Amino acid sequence: MSSRGFTLIETLVSLVIFLLIAAGVAYGLQHVIAGNVYVGQRQDVINTTLGILDQSRPPLGLCPPPGSSTTMPATTPTSLPFTITITCTVDAVPMLPSSQNMIDVTQLTAVASWSTFGVTRNVTIEE
Repeated sequence: MSSRGFTLIETLVSLVIFLLIAAGVAYGLQHVIAGNVYVGQRQDVINTTLGILDQSRPPLGLCPPPGSSTTMPATTPTSLPFTITITCTVDAVPMLPSSQNMIDVTQLTAVASWSTFGVTRNVTIEE
């Protein structure tokens, strides 16, 4: 072996090692970016859905009758189209544990669905 430099084999081995490390870093970075996009979209969808649910409370009218649901299109401020399916549940609960009086409590549930990069995503929001 000469001490004047690297042989072709040593250079190729180091290049392969470097490429394997670079491929691993690129793979991890791609997953981090995709996760960041998903989290941002999810937060936009949740915020938009919560705004619509605030309008859905009785007596404002978007709340469907118990046992049925309403599906509507929506768009986030970042122009991401999605659909919202709203259902309302009315439960009668006693006002006080020893009381015979009952009060209706309405629970709004929304399932928001959207697609990104060919993947369908859902988030369920209950109020």
